Amino acid sequence: MHRIALIAAAALVACTSTLPPPMVRPAPAPPGLTAPEPESAPADPATWGKLAHEVDDLVFEGGHVHFEMRWANGRVIQTARNGYIAPVTIAWSVRDLTNLAADDATDGVITLPPAIEVGAPGPTEVLATFTILDDNQAFYRYLDFKAQFGDPDAVPARYAYAVPFMAGDEFPIIQGFGGAFSHTGGNEFAIDFECPEGTPVVAARGGLVVAVNDRVSGNGTAPEWTDYAHTNFVLVLHDDGTIGQYMHLAPDGVDVRPGARVERGQHLARSGNTGYSTTPHLHFQVMTSAFDGLGAVSFPFELAVAPRIHEPPVEGKRYLAFER
Repeated sequence: MHRIALIAAAALVACTSTLPPPMVRPAPAPPGLTAPEPESAPADPATWGKLAHEVDDLVFEGGHVHFEMRWANGRVIQTARNGYIAPVTIAWSVRDLTNLAADDATDGVITLPPAIEVGAPGPTEVLATFTILDDNQAFYRYLDFKAQFGDPDAVPARYAYAVPFMAGDEFPIIQGFGGAFSHTGGNEFAIDFECPEGTPVVAARGGLVVAVNDRVSGNGTAPEWTDYAHTNFVLVLHDDGTIGQYMHLAPDGVDVRPGARVERGQHLARSGNTGYSTTPHLHFQVMTSAFDGLGAVSFPFELAVAPRIHEPPVEGKRYLAFER
C-alpha cells in the first residue's frame, strides 16, 4: 500500500442477496372448475395469499430486513419490510423468472419505513408483482438486493460535533476528509482518529441507537472486510435523519443497545482494530443512503474544539476532548 503512515478506514455498503426460493407449485383448480381470475394488488401484503418463500438479511443487533414471496389465484408478490428503527434503502432486482411474467419493473430502489420500536416489524412494501403463466407448473424467481441504512432525503442540520472521546483524551486525525487511502465515495467526509484499542468512545451527537455489532475479532484490507458484517460498529440516528457511524470498535466493546436514546458525550463503546483496518483507530462519519441504494453519502461537518469554537476537522491535527 502506498502511504507514509499506517492509515485505516471503512468503506461500508451492505451488499447482500437472498437465497433462491424453492420451486413452488400452485394448487390447480378442481376438475370441472375454472381457475379464478388473477387478483389485483393485495390490500395487506403482509398477510395476503400463501407464503411461498421468506428470508431475513442485513441481520444485526437491532433488526433485519425481511423478504417474502406470496401467491394466490394466479398472482405472486415480492415484498420487503424493515425491522430497524431507522429507514433502510434497498436497490433490488429479480431475475431467472420461471413460469412467471412480471407485471411491471423487475428492479428498483425503495426506502423502507422504520419499525416503530426495536423488535417490531415495519410496514410491508410490495417490490414487484407477477402473473403465473401456467397454474399446473411450479414458479420461481431469484432476488438480488443491496441495502444501506438511512433515508436519501435526509438533510443535515448545521451542527458542531463533539470530539468523540472522554474529556482529557487527545488524539490525532490520521485520515481526514477525502483521505487517499479510503475516504472516497460514500466515505469522503469521514475522519479517522488514531487511538489505542480499548479507548472509550462517546457520542459526538445525541440520538437513537439503531444497530450495533461487536462480534468481529479480525481485520484486513481484502474487499470482504468493507462489509458491515466484518466490522464492529454503532449507528446513531440523529434528529435530522442523518446517521452517525462509529466504526472498527473492539470485540465485545459495544456498551449501548438498539433503541436507547443517547446524549452528546454519553459513553458508547471502546475503540478497536476490526474490519477494513490496518491500525487501531476510530472511524467517524455522518451519513445516509445514496439515492440509488447502492452505497452511502457522507456529509461534511465541524468539530467543537473549544467552548463556542468549532472548525472542519484537519488531517494531521490533534484534537482534545474537553466536554464533560
